[in-house]
Amino acid sequence: MAIEIAEFEKLNVALTHAILRLTEDLRKAFDGLLMSPLRIIGDWLSPKRVSSLSDDFGADPQAQSKDALCELWESAAIQAFQLRGTRSASVAIPADVTMRLVSAFHMSAEETSSLHSDLCQLMTNWLAESSLQELSNLVKQIARRLRDVRRVSSEAEAQQLVGLLLPVTFTILSYRRLSPKLSDMTAQGLLDPVRIDELASRSLLLATPDNILGSLSGVRFFSTPSQRDPLAHATDVQLQYVVFAGTPRLLMYRLHEWIRRQDGMFDGPAVLLTSATSYLPPSPAHHIAVPPHYVLQRVSPEREDVAPSMYEFRPIADGHVSGSPTFLRFSGERSDSVRMANLEKMAFALLEGGLTDSQLARDCDHFDVRHGIARRAAFVVNSYDQARRLKQFIDQRLPAWRGRVIAVVDDLPDVGPTEGYVTSSRVESLGDDETWRLLIFPSGALGRGTNIVFTSGPRLRDAALGSLYFLTRPHPAPNDMSLPVSMAARATLDFDLCDDDSVSVEEIGKRLLAARRQAYQKVGRLLRRPLYARALGDLFEPFTANIAVSLLQTIGRAMRNGCPVQCFFIDRAWAERSAKGEADTETSSMLVQLRRLLERGAASEDPKEAALYRALYGAFLDPLSKTKGLKVTFAREDASQDEPWTDNPLWVADSPIQQEAGT
Repeated sequence: MAIEIAEFEKLNVALTHAILRLTEDLRKAFDGLLMSPLRIIGDWLSPKRVSSLSDDFGADPQAQSKDALCELWESAAIQAFQLRGTRSASVAIPADVTMRLVSAFHMSAEETSSLHSDLCQLMTNWLAESSLQELSNLVKQIARRLRDVRRVSSEAEAQQLVGLLLPVTFTILSYRRLSPKLSDMTAQGLLDPVRIDELASRSLLLATPDNILGSLSGVRFFSTPSQRDPLAHATDVQLQYVVFAGTPRLLMYRLHEWIRRQDGMFDGPAVLLTSATSYLPPSPAHHIAVPPHYVLQRVSPEREDVAPSMYEFRPIADGHVSGSPTFLRFSGERSDSVRMANLEKMAFALLEGGLTDSQLARDCDHFDVRHGIARRAAFVVNSYDQARRLKQFIDQRLPAWRGRVIAVVDDLPDVGPTEGYVTSSRVESLGDDETWRLLIFPSGALGRGTNIVFTSGPRLRDAALGSLYFLTRPHPAPNDMSLPVSMAARATLDFDLCDDDSVSVEEIGKRLLAARRQAYQKVGRLLRRPLYARALGDLFEPFTANIAVSLLQTIGRAMRNGCPVQCFFIDRAWAERSAKGEADTETSSMLVQLRRLLERGAASEDPKEAALYRALYGAFLDPLSKTKGLKVTFAREDASQDEPWTDNPLWVADSPIQQEAGT
């Protein structure tokens, strides 16, 4: 085990060095890309302007050669990985691989066998070497040995790509070997702390089918100017390893089949799924692919003595550029200091004027005041840290609000006062506390089942929150994998639910390959680049639908007991074009996209689906369709192209990258 850990750390160092040695253009091209041997070789062999790293995804005239080189590289790498630690080995190339390489490279069988053997030996030496000079010499030798089968390019570029291809290949192999044990090794102090986002335990994976993408794996890097270098001459590199494995959600759909009797009947546990926000077909993460059998509705009719809910896009001005006003934006700003400064400007603009004459006070004093009791306001941000820092800013800069602001945090401060802070588990106790006027919390902190309501008096059970200010537009981190993971799981589920006992095993295999191609055409686009909403094109719909579930749950906290809510979308990123006086579309604004998918569902030709949408989302759709300040036009703007698919050993289920010695 110690040897495997040391090997993994050594390969990480080698990969980091290879990244830092790339030219600036190549580093920008690979930054955020899911790198695998197929990806790097594809760019290496593809003609200029028709590259897997360019935006032109036309047909690749060298697809056969690319696939052959991938198979050559993979075959040699697997054997070298199994023989690592040795300095000499006699390795025979499989006969079927030889035939494919002979056809693709127009070489003799002897030449092909010699090339494979030489590559395997050079890779074995590279894995065993520790001298930087000798490692560099081995990279040069491999680049020269591949000269006859790679794209003609400069030797300098070829050496850079080989220098990257080697650690990418072997870190993936090493990571996949260690991944089941990484959490335990980190906890025991055997490995430096590694962030491991395991979405399912090893035991759960054993009980679920494989992912439709097979054993897709790779490594991504994200480079940023070093925070330790004020002149930004240094670069920080963050590595992210990705392995698609299993589909745990299928267990919910198949748990009742867990036990099969001799008569063919199933005798597993009964499964009851209950949720008010798990019927949203465009959401690959949250939608339950079984139509609801029951819908719970209010016993008493909707209240008629209240004003309707109101939504407004209200960005805050921040000077002028070329005579036109500019507005504050949080989402999309790269610098953390700029994002935080903009949050503070938003808070100051809304709270300046104190408890009686500020914009926030005027909003609350003129909305749903009954029996002389006004409801409170909330700032919705992206993280607990932002909630904490924003409260500290308000306490320091706006003394009139001191003692009237509460921040929801993940943990109470270890030092200093704890007044004005509360954890999510204690937030429900705020309903009858009359001392506070403003709550600051991150989106998702007040989830399903968390209610801040009046528990006594004339407004019994009414929502205490009435005005929500969304200072940020929710957006996952650029390295977040939740969208591609959920889309792959959704595709696996869709294939699994297509039961047809009348077809042959061969036909099922063909359907599986077709479904895998289709899934990768979507997921592959998300693995090409870091996750940015503006670049998603048609995939902006599932992206929005995933985020919409948390957004609607947050808004729902202010609608308890049939109360109306007023929502102010402050971040300019909610509707960039509307902020300029132009019309937003379903691909430029999350608000427009959400409105479109809810309207489409409510107008479905399927009467049951339409009824479900109206029952679940009607209270949100009406004010959303009348959002003030939002200019809307429905014109599709998806110019993106699907990731091309090639039947390559890297992606198929029986890829050699899964094999290990002795298995």
